[in-house]
Amino acid sequence: MNTIALVLGVIFGLLVATPDPPPGKRGGPIGDGLVVPAVPPPTWNGDVADIIQRRCVTCHAMGRVGPFELVDAAAVRNRGRFLLDVIDGGRM
Repeated sequence: MNTIALVLGVIFGLLVATPDPPPGKRGGPIGDGLVVPAVPPPTWNGDVADIIQRRCVTCHAMGRVGPFELVDAAAVRNRGRFLLDVIDGGRM
């Protein structure tokens, strides 16, 4: 999976995050009846923070060239749709 697709997926996950499924909850049957575990939604600490730190904070932090900071989950969430547009459009 390429990094841009991963970042888009994680940001989208932050925008529409749902509560974690109950422990032991499993997904439904697929194809020949196999059951696969449900995939939990992305989390800031487990999935997103490292990507933002590596790919965005070099410019988007206090005193850097980026016009706004992306240093915490709230900042990323507040600009979520905009970030999806610029990343998906190849501008970032």
